[in-house]
Amino acid sequence: WAHGGQTGNGFISREEFIDLLQYAHARNIQIMPQISFPSHARAAIKAMDARYKKFMTQGDIAAAEKYLLIDPEDQSDYRSAQLYNDNIICICRESAYTFFEKVVQEMVGMYKAAEVPLQQFSIGADELPYGSWRKSPLCDTFIKENTLGITSIDALYEYNLKRLKGMFDQLGVRMAGWEDIMLDHSEKSQSETQIRKENFNFEVIPYVWNNTWKGGREDMIYKFANRGFQTVMSNSSAFYFDMTDDNDIENYGLDWSGYVNYKDAWGTDPENVFANFSLIEKHGISPSYIASKEKLDPLKRQNLICIQGQLWTETVISSAVLDELVFPNMLVLAERAWQQRPAWLQATTAEEQKPAMQVAWNHFSNQLGQRSLPLMSALYPSVAYDLPKPGGVITQGKLNVRQKFPGLTVRYTTDGSNPTTSSPVYTAPVVLGPEDKVILRSFDANGRGGRSIQVNQ
Repeated sequence: WAHGGQTGNGFISREEFIDLLQYAHARNIQIMPQISFPSHARAAIKAMDARYKKFMTQGDIAAAEKYLLIDPEDQSDYRSAQLYNDNIICICRESAYTFFEKVVQEMVGMYKAAEVPLQQFSIGADELPYGSWRKSPLCDTFIKENTLGITSIDALYEYNLKRLKGMFDQLGVRMAGWEDIMLDHSEKSQSETQIRKENFNFEVIPYVWNNTWKGGREDMIYKFANRGFQTVMSNSSAFYFDMTDDNDIENYGLDWSGYVNYKDAWGTDPENVFANFSLIEKHGISPSYIASKEKLDPLKRQNLICIQGQLWTETVISSAVLDELVFPNMLVLAERAWQQRPAWLQATTAEEQKPAMQVAWNHFSNQLGQRSLPLMSALYPSVAYDLPKPGGVITQGKLNVRQKFPGLTVRYTTDGSNPTTSSPVYTAPVVLGPEDKVILRSFDANGRGGRSIQVNQ
């Protein structure tokens, strides 16, 4: 559906989006739109700047300024997480709200045309860099002249949130956004942990994503839930599908929130991220660190409404990469979201928990490798799900192999060539000669092979 070009990955048309809404609705899937405001808005800013210049050359100042998103005289010094200094909308411009309202109304129109209810709308608004608007003449004037009691940049941003929520209230749509919108806007930037005093009657849904281990925000989801917010766990250190699972340079994905493998995601307890002793040891989390963090109040458990998996596609360069990052990540997420809390999590010591967890993981990984993935190969043969590299070790002249998902076929060669579907299948330890050069490779039920790996003697 994407109509791409040399400078971008494209777009979908109004008709295609309506079709997508209807397709999802028929399958009980709810699509929540997100239009980020005011952060992460560089594409919109540049587009409206080009529009401004177009109408200015025609001498139509009113049309030029109708959707303008910036203060051209703004000298504010900031850097976004992606190192941009020009991706924040000026919330002191009336035209910025005219633009956003126009976009929202167009979105509402598509939902109506599809005859699908629009229940939630996310304003995104994560990673708003400190320093925004502080040297904007427009904002200086607005703060000095307004009659709303706005006397600071933080109060200005709160005004912006109230205005956006008011717009959605009139539409009967619930406003959502990343947890950043409900945190103080301070010099701490992405390390801020203080929740705003203004709670918007607890009607805004914060999606809590910034959970990097040792980052100090592992408990933010519980802070929001305990205070009365309905909230969604979007844990970056567990449920971000674009986080790579190790330091293998051939794997797709990023590592800014650490390495996240399938077992880590499967073993994350949404109700207590510190409950898994293996994860605690892996990331060097001390008992004193855990003691300093807020725990989920059992009486507020209902406020933790769900967990959500994310896949950011700036590194997804093909449908094959998309498939590999989505599957079987999606199956792991579904297991953790829909299954009851595992019994092994009730263990109170690492010595008791680890073997019980390993038994449970072996059961799940076998179910995945011997049932779910072959079924996917049969029903959806075009889906290029992840085929992890096998692991191999040579001991006393014998090759021993294991894999993440038992049930996949592992083939090998001893001459250094890349294994194919005609190469020998590994079923038991293989006796090797001293000069043999071993290459391993996993294959699915359709004969599709993953990336190969060399096993050194």
